[in-house]
Amino acid sequence: GRQQPGSAAMLRATGAVGAPCLSHCRPAQLHSLCDVSVGLFPLSSAARVFRYRARTSFPRQTGRRSTVLTRAGRQLYPASNPYSSGCIAVDEVHQVYYEVHGNDSGIPALVLHGGPGAGCFKRHAQFFDGKFYKVVLMDQRGCGRSKPKGCLENNTTHDLIDDIETVREHLGIQKWGVILGGSWGTTLALAYAQRHADTVHALILRGISLLDSKDLHWFYGPGGGASMLFPAQWELFVAGSGIDGMPDSSEQLISAYYAKLTDPEPEVRAKAASSWLGWEMGKLSLSQSSQVQVMKSEKLIEPRAQTEKVGEGGPSRAESSLTPSDKAASCSSFEAQARLEAHYFHHKGWLHEKELLDNVGKVADSVKCIIVHGRYDFVCPVDNCWQLKKVWPQAELRVVGMAGHSMYESGILSELVDATDRVCRELKSWANTDSLDVVGTTCDAQP
Repeated sequence: GRQQPGSAAMLRATGAVGAPCLSHCRPAQLHSLCDVSVGLFPLSSAARVFRYRARTSFPRQTGRRSTVLTRAGRQLYPASNPYSSGCIAVDEVHQVYYEVHGNDSGIPALVLHGGPGAGCFKRHAQFFDGKFYKVVLMDQRGCGRSKPKGCLENNTTHDLIDDIETVREHLGIQKWGVILGGSWGTTLALAYAQRHADTVHALILRGISLLDSKDLHWFYGPGGGASMLFPAQWELFVAGSGIDGMPDSSEQLISAYYAKLTDPEPEVRAKAASSWLGWEMGKLSLSQSSQVQVMKSEKLIEPRAQTEKVGEGGPSRAESSLTPSDKAASCSSFEAQARLEAHYFHHKGWLHEKELLDNVGKVADSVKCIIVHGRYDFVCPVDNCWQLKKVWPQAELRVVGMAGHSMYESGILSELVDATDRVCRELKSWANTDSLDVVGTTCDAQP
């Protein structure tokens, strides 16, 4: 007859478990299995029962933390205004903008935005409890409120690593309690930590980007995962590059766009930026509204406004008045992000193939790492986080079932807030909390 929701046969039929029957699994085996399976299928009744049984039937084993169940329902902390901000001249060309939120005597935290070129927003500080954290936001070279906007000169991964050190020293911070990086921000966070392991206690990484050939082929290569999932959008994207026919490789496609995005004619750059980011924007979230729109029309999604941050769905930011250096680049935040992405991807981030994986040994024993990744991340495939986990067994991996790439999807947002709270509990002694009533706060709550 009809299978009951949550039964072993039903779960096998929906793909929630493999061939072995649930009754034949030891608790530890089932715990590991259900950790990465919850949310993989849309049969909500079975999913709810499976989630409930997995949580209530078997106690969590202590001393073993690799993949864990997704918690839902956490929200961002209240919005805040920075109590300090400024621009630092990091060389003869660039000025890097930073702002600081929260408790000046709190645990130092740094947010590394994605893109490259997406820029930071005040909302990023809301992933941290401002009573206990000193949250530093910085716009990386050439984007956001850093100047000159869109400038590619002296703009490499190694330059950005040096900028992080400059900001840390400028603010008198001895060691980052935590660095939160998303997408490209995970690439930069890993590269920074591997060079300056003594200045980092913990990394929270969302949507792992390794920036190797496999990673770039997934999103920009013919026959890559993204091109297979969004074939009509892919053909429009290729058409915007000016290549006759299909590209031979991701390198050829990226190089074609890089040439257009650095063209002296503003119209050429603007059109290329629209096509480049149009390809990216429709794949950031698994939200029902955006996916229905994409799958029904398969049309290129144009940005709502050139002054709006692309890549994370953040609030809009008006363009500031342009200096002569800015006018030389002559681009909006929208165009700056496209230029910077193509610039970094064309040069493969100035990283050796598999460099970030090969150098994990430099931080594996000294830096805590929590990885959060959406199962249906179309920008950075979930295989990226698994490759990192395999070479960093001490890291904690949290795969969110029904989620894509964006840090604002409910499951990912909840996991990130939970992660910052758990690091806070570990490092509360770093903060000056003498004047605060810490009893009953989120940072004292049980996980």
